[in-house]
Amino acid sequence: MKKIVILSLLAAVMLTGCGGTDMEDSSKVSSKADSSSSQEESEKEDSKPDSSPEEESKKEDSSSSGNKISKPWTPMGRYAYKSKLMSANSNAKTIFNALMTYIADTEAETGKTPAVESFELDFTEGSDSEVGRYILHLCGDYITEGTAFIGLADGEYAYDNYFVQYQKDSETPIGQYPSPITFDNSGNEVWGEYFDQEFVQNQ
Repeated sequence: MKKIVILSLLAAVMLTGCGGTDMEDSSKVSSKADSSSSQEESEKEDSKPDSSPEEESKKEDSSSSGNKISKPWTPMGRYAYKSKLMSANSNAKTIFNALMTYIADTEAETGKTPAVESFELDFTEGSDSEVGRYILHLCGDYITEGTAFIGLADGEYAYDNYFVQYQKDSETPIGQYPSPITFDNSGNEVWGEYFDQEFVQNQ
């Protein structure tokens, strides 16, 4: 009888010892798995390339509207920006005057006011249209680069309904005529849409 009790106790001790080992091994495996998973996630995060300044700038630009040209606030920066804006407005006026000359000359020759549709004019690539070539001919000595948009403010073919926007390149402000764009309003305009500053100022 004593032998049976002793054997039973020994068997219970052995089973308890085996169970403890299994639990420890399981705990170790689980710990290693968690550690491995954590390390993999850390490596993935580290392997992601940091956003470059250009990418951050693009993110900021995507949330803005209009010209997307940031205006400098240092005295020299403001002076340079205003100078570029003045030049863009001046070029827009020169192109506008050439457009008016084309319309007047066409009226004198045909007796009819030409219906000039809205279009873009690239001063580097040239133009296939009659009005485009006419403007390039008149402005060629003054403007040799940049892009202009010639459009109608309200859709009616009339002298006072046309407007011109001009931009030298994507890094310079947009100019407009009539209603030349001011420094305070620069950046609020939309390319290809007449920017009525009197309307904006009265808001």
